[in-house]
Amino acid sequence: MSHNPKPFGENTSCPICYGDVPSPENVGKYAGALSRFDNETEVCSSCGQMEALAPMCWDDIREQLMEAKELNFWDGWKSTIVLAYFRGQGGA
Repeated sequence: MSHNPKPFGENTSCPICYGDVPSPENVGKYAGALSRFDNETEVCSSCGQMEALAPMCWDDIREQLMEAKELNFWDGWKSTIVLAYFRGQGGA
């Protein structure tokens, strides 16, 4: 799947979790977070926080994110962030 981010500040749906940007309470009121994947993609506040914190919490998540970024593999990056979110919620 190709990854073509919208111009920063124009995204109302997070390309990772499909939630509201920047958050459900503030849809479209201000820009979301800048994804660490390419420093161009706008994501919701929750996914932005997960991108920042997950690599510090889990070694395997950090390794998967590094590999996805190195291979420019957006779908791999996205699924790893979702996995980290559920792991942080007491899941996997």
